[in-house]
Amino acid sequence: MHPFLKAYHNPATTYETLEQLAQEYKAIPSTELASLVTAFIEDYARAEAYFLLQIIQEQGSKTEAELLFKACVVNHRLKEKVSAQLLETFGKLKYEPAFKMLYHYALEALEPKDYFTNMYAVFGLIAYQPKGLEQDIKKAITTTFGQTFFCEYLPALALLLPPNDAIAQPIYESYINHCAEDCSAGYKMALEHLEQNKTKK
Repeated sequence: MHPFLKAYHNPATTYETLEQLAQEYKAIPSTELASLVTAFIEDYARAEAYFLLQIIQEQGSKTEAELLFKACVVNHRLKEKVSAQLLETFGKLKYEPAFKMLYHYALEALEPKDYFTNMYAVFGLIAYQPKGLEQDIKKAITTTFGQTFFCEYLPALALLLPPNDAIAQPIYESYINHCAEDCSAGYKMALEHLEQNKTKK
């Protein structure tokens, strides 16, 4: 059994302690990752289950990803009550069977109710580093132009575009003229990437 689980299964352990331990165990190699996967599958609706994923996605492999996928995904969609954070885990583990699902949640599920699934799918897709999605990504990002509120992290998919891509200008204009400040994180991430190699005058 992974040592993290002793604290995880102890009702007296606080959320803050689990958070700290997860950060520590992310950096400690372990051969007991299967027990973390089992714990997640047994109670994936638990809020603290995210800490299990944090360790798994740093140290896991396609083996752990396959177990999670079989237990938590049906027809390329997350089962009800499964944490959307699992999408980021699939991306970080570069689990190919999850790509279709990541694409859907990152580039197609763009309603306000999809905020968290979109956010973690965006993070997952960025970690996955797929090729050939430039036009799809630009099309999705343009749906945010002129809007005050939208799926906040969608524009961060620009991290998958070449630095200095021409979409930087309309992103900047929408960020300055339309976007609410508390919905701007994705725009800021996009602009930081797109302008990182800009020639300084």
